[in-house]
Amino acid sequence: GGNWHLAKTLVDALRDNNDPRLSKYAKPSKGGTIQWAKPTEGERVGLFDKHVAYMTGILDSAGATYTKTSDGAGGYTITMPENTNYIGQPTRLNGKIKPLLDRALWSEPSEVVVNQHNSGKPIFPFVVFTAAESHFMIAEAITKGLASGNAQSHYQTGIRHAMSLWDVSSADAENYIATESMALLNGSTDQNLEKIATQRWIALFTNGYEAWSVVRDTGYPTELSAGVTDSDIFVLGDTNGVYPQRHRYGSGPYNTNGAQVEQANSVQGPDKQATKLWWAK
Repeated sequence: GGNWHLAKTLVDALRDNNDPRLSKYAKPSKGGTIQWAKPTEGERVGLFDKHVAYMTGILDSAGATYTKTSDGAGGYTITMPENTNYIGQPTRLNGKIKPLLDRALWSEPSEVVVNQHNSGKPIFPFVVFTAAESHFMIAEAITKGLASGNAQSHYQTGIRHAMSLWDVSSADAENYIATESMALLNGSTDQNLEKIATQRWIALFTNGYEAWSVVRDTGYPTELSAGVTDSDIFVLGDTNGVYPQRHRYGSGPYNTNGAQVEQANSVQGPDKQATKLWWAK
């Protein structure tokens, strides 16, 4: 499908740490003139000011350049320079706030991610397991006291490999390592584990299932693992806002192998999205 946008958590992690992969992963928001019309009926009338405050908070936290002016009818006109701001779209937003989610606000994937075969260029290969991830996992093991070695050395080697995969120059990668605190394991054990997990998660861009596993296993990035609570803005769903931990079994397994499914449920926990798998407990 089309109309893809990068998530806020990912764009924030790249942009706020001067990560040179930002322009490799994403395009700047299209920008232009965007209308936030105030609704005249229904539940959204009373929620409009709250939704506008949430949306402008997203733009402000991204350091976006824009102006917001009254449209004379209770709504607002957002004017944003074109192809300038990197802004990720928040996840799990519900239909109540959807009318404010103009596609021009959000960063789309870069061309290398979405190239089609008929464009004359190959699509980006599916990432299964990389040298970068192996070094991040070694750094994690050392930080936890489960292996010997230099955690920061493996961590920074992982960063180099992860950036090289996306054609970031060696000079840019080395500058990032030399100047950004995100490239240093210089905090507490928990802080260092957070950096390692976040870098591993960033490096798994285009491999959504594996990135999801990192969040479930480590709890990082916390913006995702913390879940959501505000039903005026977010879809709480079957998990009541808790970060989803697994897929539910479909009707097929219950219909064809029901006894074994129930046996599995009795061991691993209820067949619910909020039930953690054994390796994430």
